[in-house]
Amino acid sequence: MNKTEQKKVAEDPVISPLANEKTYGERVYTRVFDWGLNYWANLLASAGFSQWASNSTKEIKIFGFDKAAPRVLQEKLGDWISKLSLMNGYKERQIAKHGLEDGMKFVSKRGFAMAESLTLLVPGFAVMIPSVWLGAKIKPMFVEWFNKRHYGDDAMEDPSLKARHQAIRAEEQPTLLGTVVARLGTVGAVQLSAKLIGSESNTINWIGEKSNIASLKKFNGINPAAETIGVGLGNSLPASIKQTLNAKASKWGLSWSNQQMKIGKTGTYDQTAQDLSKYIAMDTMYTAVSAGTIRPFLKLLRHIPGMSHKPKVAANSPTFDGEKVKVPTNRYADTVPLDAQPEPVALSKAVPIESPSNKISHITQHNTVAANDERHVIHA
Repeated sequence: MNKTEQKKVAEDPVISPLANEKTYGERVYTRVFDWGLNYWANLLASAGFSQWASNSTKEIKIFGFDKAAPRVLQEKLGDWISKLSLMNGYKERQIAKHGLEDGMKFVSKRGFAMAESLTLLVPGFAVMIPSVWLGAKIKPMFVEWFNKRHYGDDAMEDPSLKARHQAIRAEEQPTLLGTVVARLGTVGAVQLSAKLIGSESNTINWIGEKSNIASLKKFNGINPAAETIGVGLGNSLPASIKQTLNAKASKWGLSWSNQQMKIGKTGTYDQTAQDLSKYIAMDTMYTAVSAGTIRPFLKLLRHIPGMSHKPKVAANSPTFDGEKVKVPTNRYADTVPLDAQPEPVALSKAVPIESPSNKISHITQHNTVAANDERHVIHA
């Protein structure tokens, strides 16, 4: 490199990689809250609870209902949904197409599919609401603590890192009410999906008949498809794992569900792995299908008073040349893993902050994080 080139490089401001990508603390936050709690903990809790509700033989007492096994209560829930007025149009079409007896079987299957999907969502209230609401509150402290441990004390003075921390502190957060409303929105989206495509003789079949597309005509619904996937996944597990799960199921009072007994399942319950896999697949499929429905609702929710708030410590987000310093927004629901990629950061130059403030107003040249810390940024 000649002297002219060396002088040019020395004069150009050096951009910290922290200005252009998620920091280490943000990535840890995503792993712990977005993936760990909001997705995996919620998924496994939902699947486990659903299997208990469908297969438990131990009677429980719920206010307003006679003492009964969860599998009996779930079936009653499905019967009740089948009789609601929202099913009248579907009921008339099925009876006209298949006759009274067979038509009512399809109505019953649709009602039970909605009951199953509703059961899946119950644990989410216990997992998602604390995780989303409290997670957003502690995010600035969480991210800065992990960044300090990872990059070191000196790196915390890096202007780009300061700007990113300030943007996180200024990020809009859901209120407790907003979190609850978002969860109810998820329930509504999943129930709509279950009603339309959860069981046999569904909307996709209707579209297939109208368009004469054979593959659409053959789609049995999310719940039957999940059952097929569950059998495949469960059967692929080692025999030792299946035996262990079956032994635990027997100890916990699990047996064949009412639906399984109707198709002739009797004797020792030996399908624990397959049923658990079924509900994992079902939850995943409903999350994916309902994501397109819930996202517009969540975007609207942010603009409704009382659903979210701006932290008092940073009324204005950091800006540079009129552009916001962007960080991934706080989430309201369990669609996170489907779109958890980091948003592009608006900073194109080094942004200095002498001390935390509401605005970033000028540019000064600065050095990057020390070499050993920069290495962590690249390879973390």
